[in-house]
Amino acid sequence: MEPSKVEKFSTTDRGNGLRALAPLRPGELLFRSDPLAYTVSKGSRGVVCDRCLLGYVSLSPESKQCGVRYAGDVEGQFSPDSPGPWLH
Repeated sequence: MEPSKVEKFSTTDRGNGLRALAPLRPGELLFRSDPLAYTVSKGSRGVVCDRCLLGYVSLSPESKQCGVRYAGDVEGQFSPDSPGPWLH
């Protein structure tokens, strides 16, 4: 792994920040971290899975990655072991 080009620092008056330790190019990735929370936008509901964020295959209401099925109504998504409303 290459040495870090940035360092995290904190100050009492201005909070946390990143400081460059080496020359940086435009568009270069400086820092990567897991998100604290995420959500699917209103326009993407039913297009991507709320759990793994991968797109659904056409005509399949189930995510191939995590197995969660999308109901498309107020009941939301169902777990893989729960029958969806289309099976009633």
